[in-house]
Amino acid sequence: VQVAVLYPLDTIKVRCQAGGLPVGAAVRQLAASGGPMNVFKQLYAGVISASIASVAVGSLYYFTFCAAKRTAAKLLTDKDTKSSSSGSTTAAVGSSIDQQQQQQQQPYRHLLLPPAA
Repeated sequence: VQVAVLYPLDTIKVRCQAGGLPVGAAVRQLAASGGPMNVFKQLYAGVISASIASVAVGSLYYFTFCAAKRTAAKLLTDKDTKSSSSGSTTAAVGSSIDQQQQQQQQPYRHLLLPPAA
């Protein structure tokens, strides 16, 4: 859901970055390219592949989080530490890995967009 809601904003951001345009110029360029359906198609072009990639990355993140949490729980001996520290530490590590993966994919995001009209 998050990908589908924020995808148009990301599309405009990528068009601005790729074309060196301000936001207003990118939006005007989209609006000039045709009717409302054409604008809608351009804003959501590639949302299905982005959603599939998001689900794949989310699944990998969740699997990694659960495996790391189990490992951390086994290594810690104090029961109080097991319940609070292992979950938050693992979440922090998993979150930083997820952010790093997204940053690595960001430069290639414009390749999924159709060329500007």
